[in-house]
This record gives sequence, structure tokens and C-alpha cells, in this order.
Amino acid sequence: MKKGSLWKKVILIFFIVNICYIVYSQQMKMEKIQSQTDSVNKENQQLSKENQKLQDKVKMSQTDEYSEELIREKLGLVKAGEVPVINNSSNNK
Repeated sequence: MKKGSLWKKVILIFFIVNICYIVYSQQMKMEKIQSQTDSVNKENQQLSKENQKLQDKVKMSQTDEYSEELIREKLGLVKAGEVPVINNSSNNK
């Protein structure tokens, strides 16, 4: 064999191994980024649901019915014809 031919084979093998390493490491980085993206998307969905619930509560708290119910509960007021119920159980917090 010629020395030049051997060097060409060694260089070719080196480049092939190097390319395989680069492709593998890039694949690992992509999987890690995809996992992080999935995690962030899941958290975003949960926060969106929580945000929607809070927005619904804000809308509800701005209604007259909610204000009336809250005032009646805090002050113990009753409408004409209603019978107040007092719960004396020890489970109250």
C-alpha cells in the first residue's frame, strides 16, 4: 500500500467519526430542548386555565348578585320571608 492512500483513509475515517459525533450531540441537544419546550407549554396551559378561572371570578365579583350575597353573608342579613339558619356544629372554621 502507498502511504498517501493510507493517510486518505485515516482522514476519511476521522471525518466520518467526527460527523457522527456532531450529529449525535446535536440530536441530544434537540431532545433536551424539546423536553423543555413541552414542559413550558404544559405550564403555560395550566397558567392559562388558572388565569381564566381568576378572570371569571373577577367578572362574577363585579355583579350585583355576588355583591348582595357577600354583604348578606358578612353582615348576616336576610331578605323578607327568608328564615336564617345558624350552624352551631364544631366543624366550622
